[in-house]
Amino acid sequence: MWRTKSLFLVTLMALILSASAVFADDCQKLKYQNQTFDIGGGFKMLFGRFATQNQAVRQVSDLGMMYLEESEAICKLYKAGKLSSQEYLDRREKLSQNFIGYTKMVEKVPLEKITDNQLPSLKETLAYYAPSLKANAVTLNVQVIAKKQDGQILNLQNNGSLNSGDKFSLQLAVQKPLYLYVVLKSSDGSFLRLYPAESTGGGNPVTGTVRIPTQTNRWFELDNVPGQETIYLFALDAPSPTLESTLAEVHMKGAGKTKQVIGALTSLLDMQVNLKGVNVVEESAPFISGISQGFNLSGMGQAAAVFSIHHQSN
Repeated sequence: MWRTKSLFLVTLMALILSASAVFADDCQKLKYQNQTFDIGGGFKMLFGRFATQNQAVRQVSDLGMMYLEESEAICKLYKAGKLSSQEYLDRREKLSQNFIGYTKMVEKVPLEKITDNQLPSLKETLAYYAPSLKANAVTLNVQVIAKKQDGQILNLQNNGSLNSGDKFSLQLAVQKPLYLYVVLKSSDGSFLRLYPAESTGGGNPVTGTVRIPTQTNRWFELDNVPGQETIYLFALDAPSPTLESTLAEVHMKGAGKTKQVIGALTSLLDMQVNLKGVNVVEESAPFISGISQGFNLSGMGQAAAVFSIHHQSN
């Protein structure tokens, strides 16, 4: 079923990208590779193949139908003389750009694994892939600054190593106002809300240079439990009710170390990263004087990343 779904989405994307095919046919039909697809019936039958009790698949299929309807509406406006050829092509190009992001999301996100309590997160993410949406670009630079016990300061790269007793902070360069959410999963299995949080200071939205903790004389210090320290980072152009809810749950249950609590919170955060980070470009920032400048994140409306620290014992 999923292989068939993926092939269909690729075909559908090609149809939306092919403006010349529409010019040659009426508004109810599109031609691609000698096949004719009827928007009013044929496509709906294809979507019908994905009918399932899985609510996640239904939400995604409904959005796919919105793309088909928008494509048909643009075609009709052009045929009625209400759009010039250039206006038509511009709107089709914007539609295709949004659709490419939608198809990538469908192909990468394991929809069949989304649970009922994760459906609000999916719905929030799908809103960023609406056919007519003009999402704001989200761009930021992220650096993890480490302070060794001997006083040495360095920029830590992803999957870098620190020892018990070493300290670290986050420094972000934000070009335009955005909403920032950061969570730490500690090596002992506990969770800590890093931002926004009363203990570390700061609030949303943010812009310019942001340090976490906000007080320059404060750091996060590694305890004596070696293992993996995982930082979950989310940046959006608008407040995220689902992330606020997730962070509230982290605040309430974060200190709990039972396997059930750890598993539930990890699953929730991982799914948020999968949804909000699926179309994000993550690149290493250029080194300056041999020093890492962290990494750059960019996305349309939303971005997410995971940063890991190997915590070693002394």
